[in-house]
Amino acid sequence: MNEGKHYKITYGNDDRYMFTLSKTTGDYRSNLNAVSRAANKLFDRN
Repeated sequence: MNEGKHYKITYGNDDRYMFTLSKTTGDYRSNLNAVSRAANKLFDRN
């Protein structure tokens, strides 16, 4: 789940819902974008 420079998060143990987040605070904007993509994927929004 937390190997390397990123966190890998899997929702419900289902690899279709795997998301990656950066561990560094310098990439905070990319993490916000990743959360947005994850929400869109989980809630089937375009």
